[in-house]
Amino acid sequence: GRVGAREQQRGRPADHETPSHDGHAPACGVDAVRAQKLNARLGRAGGEARRPGHERAERPCRHAVHVLARVERVEDLLRAQGVTRLALVVASSIGADLAAAFLSQTQLPVDHAFFDGGQFAQIGRGTRRVMAPLLYLAIKSLYWSKGGTLKKIMWCDDDAIKPYFIAAGKTLTCDNMRRQMADSLEDQPFPPLPKEMQEHCFFEFGSGEEHFKYRDAVMMTYPDGHFPVFEGHDHMQYQIRDPQGFAAMLEHIIEQNELPPLPFLRK
Repeated sequence: GRVGAREQQRGRPADHETPSHDGHAPACGVDAVRAQKLNARLGRAGGEARRPGHERAERPCRHAVHVLARVERVEDLLRAQGVTRLALVVASSIGADLAAAFLSQTQLPVDHAFFDGGQFAQIGRGTRRVMAPLLYLAIKSLYWSKGGTLKKIMWCDDDAIKPYFIAAGKTLTCDNMRRQMADSLEDQPFPPLPKEMQEHCFFEFGSGEEHFKYRDAVMMTYPDGHFPVFEGHDHMQYQIRDPQGFAAMLEHIIEQNELPPLPFLRK
């Protein structure tokens, strides 16, 4: 990969040294440090995140601190592998939520990003709590039925992808799903991305997939991004049916910052 970015060491002050910037008593431990980093990162990415009518920066909510913690874990994992720059970030379906947060807050240089059928829903907390056990049972059923229920969940049940869903169903726990839904698809504005990053982001949707309905909202939020449509394609269809072609497309994006002339690309 392309390397050369300078790594920054992150120190964690002791509890009694943690300053307070919002008029409240200092918070304690790791959450306080993450909260301060969150304010700094959001400011760098395009202004502090504030609710309408609030002129003062507020203490970050628990959700925002948890999301930043997930971003930091990804950064730590990458740095442990010697990665200091990312040529491309790829996110599919519900992974779009974490990827957008990662792009907004990461300190690692990122050259390009590709979102394949991103799940950009904004769902209230109560609804997400109800959804968690239902999604758990749906995914767990893939393991119990040895992939027999895949067609009820997705548009296809190709033998090539069944092992991945069966493995996911085997390892999934209800607590994992609750945590995933607690930190995903929150009814909040999309993370801000600077214009330069938007110009290297591709938000692709298949014309026949349910997630296509989110495209207009994403276009309004990231007006400088690319928004290709794969005509006649369902959710993640190109990635599932032709993984080699999908990988070649990603290589072209890295090299040219544009899609190759795909026959199903909407003009």
